[in-house]
Formats: sequence, structure tokens, C-alpha cells
Amino acid sequence: MKKVMAIGLLACVLCIVGGVQLLRNQQMDTVTNPVIIVNGYSVSLEEFEEEWGNAFQKDGSSQAKIEFAEKLIERKLLLQKAQALGLDTDPSFLLSVQRFWEQSLLKLVLEERSQVFAENIQVSDADVSAYYKLIAEENEAPTDFNDMKESIRYRLRREKAKRAMDAWILELRNNSDITIDKKALGVEAAK
Repeated sequence: MKKVMAIGLLACVLCIVGGVQLLRNQQMDTVTNPVIIVNGYSVSLEEFEEEWGNAFQKDGSSQAKIEFAEKLIERKLLLQKAQALGLDTDPSFLLSVQRFWEQSLLKLVLEERSQVFAENIQVSDADVSAYYKLIAEENEAPTDFNDMKESIRYRLRREKAKRAMDAWILELRNNSDITIDKKALGVEAAK
């Protein structure tokens, strides 16, 4: 696990350093027909349009594009200053990038697995009826079955998806080589 984390951190650092070098080395002649140039850093029309599209701009007027260009210039200036100060190689920055990378990767794998599980989960009418009967016994005046049917189905699908996710994570653990040094952690094994 430590090796995987070290490799992940190294990969993050290399990507960051490589990206920083790309940013520092990108000159006017590397972008044909730049739409903005900030201290030698060229912004292509494609980059501008991608940034513009990601900004969820509803107003497509010329004035809105100029204002967006000014904000983009401001961002590039601040990034250049941060790099000039060496902030892009600061250990705390690199650690935050690693944490962001890990969280993003976790989110992607969980979303992917959730989608797979959701596609394969079936909740029968019998399951819904049995659950309704269970809650009807606990409540003296339950809501009408037809009014609750879809919400029960949704709840049962979520519960099954959670159980499937928990089982998958347990399978990952069972198929992995995991060691915990309780002495190094300063905790004693349960007696």
C-alpha cells in the first residue's frame, strides 16, 4: 500500500512539474493565432472556448466574452506569479494536489461501481409488497400501498446497491495483502 501511495504521489508530482514546465515554456510561436497572450503565455481560441464553455456563461454577448477574457487574464497572471514564487513546488501544495487526485479517483471508481450495481439491481413487486407489510405492522395507519409503492422500490434499490457496494469493498479487502502495525500506531491489539 505504501508503494502504491508513493507511486501515486510521484505520478502527481511529475504531472504537476511537467505541467508547470509546459506552462513556463509555452510561447507565442507554439500557438497559432493566439487570442490572448499573457507574458508570453499564449491562449488559443480552442483553450478560450473550452474555458468559456466550462464557465457556464448564459450571456453570449461580446461584452460578456470581453469580461470573461479579462478574468482569464487575471487568472493567468496570478498563476504566473504563484509559479514565480515557487508555490507550485511547495510540499503543502503538492500534498493538496495528491489529496485532490485521490478524492477525484475515489469519486470516479465509486460512481462507476454504483452505475454497474444500479444496472443489475432488481426489486420485484413481491419485495415491495413484503416491505410494505413490514412497515404496515409497525405503523397503525400506513399510507396507501399504491401511494408508497415507488418510494419503497426506490428505497429497496438503494439498500441493495449499498449492500452490493459493501460486499465489493469487502471482496477488495479479502483479496488484498493488508498489514497494520498496531505497535507503530501506538495501539494495543484487543485482548
